[in-house]
Amino acid sequence: MVRTDPIYCTVTDIADWLRITINANSDPNTTMIKNNIMDNEDRIDRMTQHSWMPDRSATEEFNVNK
Repeated sequence: MVRTDPIYCTVTDIADWLRITINANSDPNTTMIKNNIMDNEDRIDRMTQHSWMPDRSATEEFNVNK
């Protein structure tokens, strides 16, 4: 399942916090902000080793020397 919307906060939350208008034609635009939020959600999950998202699954990668 590919996420298309952030969970931890919304574009509106960011616009309110920064006191700017964010829409499809602004810079940064809605898509840029959504992607940034989702990148940071993943970063928070990695740093805390926990996820607060519903139905979150993780794939672990191992690098094993032979």
